[in-house]
Amino acid sequence: MKIVLHIGTPKTGTSSLQATLFTNRDKLRDIGILYPEVERFNRHSLLAIPFFDNNIPREFWRKMGRNKAQLDTLAWSYWNQIADEAAADPAIHTLVISGETFFRVDDIAPLQEFLQHRFPGAEIQVYCYIRNPVSHYLSRLQQVLKASHQIEPPSKNDWANLLTKWNDLGLLTLAELNRETLVDGDVVQDFLSKILGGKGRDYGIRSLSQNTTISAEGMMIIWAFRKYIFPDKNNHFKPESNQLLSIIQKADKHLEKSKKFKSPRLHQHIQDQIIALTQPDVLALRSRYGFSYRDKIFYKPIDLNEKNETMRAKKSRVLLSDLIEIDQDRLEQLHAVVLDRLLRSSTSASELEGAHQVLATNKL
Repeated sequence: MKIVLHIGTPKTGTSSLQATLFTNRDKLRDIGILYPEVERFNRHSLLAIPFFDNNIPREFWRKMGRNKAQLDTLAWSYWNQIADEAAADPAIHTLVISGETFFRVDDIAPLQEFLQHRFPGAEIQVYCYIRNPVSHYLSRLQQVLKASHQIEPPSKNDWANLLTKWNDLGLLTLAELNRETLVDGDVVQDFLSKILGGKGRDYGIRSLSQNTTISAEGMMIIWAFRKYIFPDKNNHFKPESNQLLSIIQKADKHLEKSKKFKSPRLHQHIQDQIIALTQPDVLALRSRYGFSYRDKIFYKPIDLNEKNETMRAKKSRVLLSDLIEIDQDRLEQLHAVVLDRLLRSSTSASELEGAHQVLATNKL
């Protein structure tokens, strides 16, 4: 038996990977790979809860509460169900568990004991994708804006230390989230190649895309919406935000001919600050695990300028415009298209009244 643990990291295409694996779990089962369903989720983050000391990941707060003891019991019941299911079918040769929450657990000793007990002699492989610090911070910004207008400035990483425990569990494989190095330039197909020994498409498995990127100008609109409509509802996902996000994505495509979509880009001094802050961790990843980013800029000394010192002085919150480059002409055009689409939206006026209010009064 082979046990494959995919532990993240967050913002490395995990949602797309998990959606693809879950949708194709019957095809995988037919070739001896078990990707179990856990509590109607397409991922297995719930299974990581027993390995946190006291913390419960935020994604479970609303749906499942914050009773650690109850969630521990539920998670262990699923672990045992999975072990029973694998043992009952001799055709199963590989168990795949995927959840980015595993990356930050406190203690994996109980997991190690469980796997040794229920899967004696199993080969354990741990896969972890890592995004470069600049790209990771920008991707995290897009995720944060769905639930908050408050933005944390760049900070240090501790990924090398967090990986230590996983290196002790089994064979740890690190890979950069980089289209130039991934199989078919796609994290989903890259992971499938590791567990299948061939491309997923050869088995009729195609990648499903999740979490579409929006433009920098779209980020400004959603940020303004959250700031003025939900100023005190930070870290709360609101359906209105998702509805507005969908309209922004369509508006971005609408502007493709006149103002071509460009992926958001951080100001250069912000990129420099991130590189400087995360460089100790980047060097530790290379020295401890032999992992290197393809772009060598992350290994060069960075001289921080006055703008970086100003950012450092902002100890807690920053404005979005402090961080990303904005095309003001495109922002005005996108603003007009989004406002027009809001007015013509089939969604009830009350649900998106706030978005209309922000755009109509031009609070950008």
